[in-house]
Amino acid sequence: EGVVFYAHPSLHQYPWTVEERIKNKHVSKGLKRQAFERFRTELRGGIGVVIERLKTQAKQDQWQRGLQQQRPKQLWSYDHSLTPYQVWTVYRMALRQLNLFFEGRQHSNSCRKTSACTQEKETQSHIFWECPCAVACWKWLARHWGGADVTDSGLLGYREYCGARQAPPIPDSLKRRV
Repeated sequence: EGVVFYAHPSLHQYPWTVEERIKNKHVSKGLKRQAFERFRTELRGGIGVVIERLKTQAKQDQWQRGLQQQRPKQLWSYDHSLTPYQVWTVYRMALRQLNLFFEGRQHSNSCRKTSACTQEKETQSHIFWECPCAVACWKWLARHWGGADVTDSGLLGYREYCGARQAPPIPDSLKRRV
């Protein structure tokens, strides 16, 4: 006398019924539409908030802006030069969904690398750019590649170049050596 679905309303979160006016041949289509309509109305205001948050973060951080410039199709088309896990990690970083700490852990969520970091939350930006250990590493790499010491403001410039996916200009000292 009707279509029977083996689904529990409490588990699947929406009623498995269609309006009386829907013909039998359109029941399947009506059921599929229910979930779409429900989530479309639920996310109507929420997605705008998420988009605004991402735009604000991109304005504040060049690194974040660079991550957000890649479209998912570009990100996933690396011809196996990155593993799927690496691509997924970069994608989650761009959306600010990658957690480097467990929110519910008993101890603080601060960086534990040095005592200077105890008040800093263990975030992507902190670990890759702001932690004194990361700063020392970036300075060493910049000195090694560029042949000259790099100041803190110069390091911010390198961060912007990395975020924009652009190579920094070749230092004069390196040009003279070459």
